[in-house]
Amino acid sequence: MRTTIILSVCVLLVASPASALEYDWLACGHVHLAAENDKPSPPRQFVPSRLVDVLHFKLDVTPNFRARTVAGRATVTFKTIGKTPSRPEARPGRPQRTRGDGQSRDQGV
Repeated sequence: MRTTIILSVCVLLVASPASALEYDWLACGHVHLAAENDKPSPPRQFVPSRLVDVLHFKLDVTPNFRARTVAGRATVTFKTIGKTPSRPEARPGRPQRTRGDGQSRDQGV
């Protein structure tokens, strides 16, 4: 009986380091394979800061099929977020009209 206990202890002592070494070898092998397949990740992209919060966007489009033209009007209702930039053409409380070609601006419609 004493021989059986001694034999069991010897087997456990020999088997434990072997399994630990085998685990280390497998773990290192997997890490090595994972490092080869890694691709550089693209840089993070963030949404630009908004100056306004759009509350409502109304688009009125009127096509003229005979003249083959389209007329439209867009109305945007928004609320400022944080500090508003100072722009001389935008006056508080006054509507602003802009043509689609960006050439003319009428204030106080």
